[in-house]
Amino acid sequence: MNVQAEISDLRIPQPPFYYGVDYVGVHVELEGVDKFLPRELKSTGEGWIYVSEFVSVSGEDWEKIWTDPYFTQYREAAIAVKVMFQGKNYLFFPFMWVDKDWALIRGWLNGYPKEIARIEMSKFHPLLPRYSKPEAGVKLGGYVIRGKDALLKVVVELTEISNTPPPSSFGPTLTYRYFPAIGDGSSVREFAKVIKSEGKTGTIWKGRGGVELGGALGEIKVKKVMGGYFYPSFFKIDGTKRE
Repeated sequence: MNVQAEISDLRIPQPPFYYGVDYVGVHVELEGVDKFLPRELKSTGEGWIYVSEFVSVSGEDWEKIWTDPYFTQYREAAIAVKVMFQGKNYLFFPFMWVDKDWALIRGWLNGYPKEIARIEMSKFHPLLPRYSKPEAGVKLGGYVIRGKDALLKVVVELTEISNTPPPSSFGPTLTYRYFPAIGDGSSVREFAKVIKSEGKTGTIWKGRGGVELGGALGEIKVKKVMGGYFYPSFFKIDGTKRE
């Protein structure tokens, strides 16, 4: 089932969706995250916490990058975990935040638990002293604020170039589409696998990482930090398929 098949009347364009992303993230071992997962899923404890900046185009509408940049740029932050589902490993997001409404709605349709929040993160500029590019010794950070709560903060100090980003070992992305019934309507409750047909990463920088969780996330404990990362990524999503 392609969950995007009947959204032509919404203000969300049809797939495919193209994404160019800069990630500042921390590879962690978590405790207490299972209470926030659907009952069918079991966390392995391995997690990936990040802030990011996206450039995204939907449905081959590349002109929108210059005609209406508001609808091609947003920031995102998330907690991702490696889970077991029906005997297989997946990447699953119990928490995700964005700063644009159109990114929120597109995420809901695909099964991501997006909420609106303020998201800030470090950026490079090619002419800026000390922050013209990623290199050893550079420190990066980002945070998420929703309402009065500082939900998460990540800090990364780059030390070396790495081969692969941590999420690549988690498995394909699994989402959870849950829309409860209103009145006499029917509920929707289903898992979906995100279908990616293209993807690549640029130079992956690794180093020391730190993360703080607050607000409702305070119930989740970071048992171990296994490294901090910065890298650019590209991927194309063609839709989702019900699992």
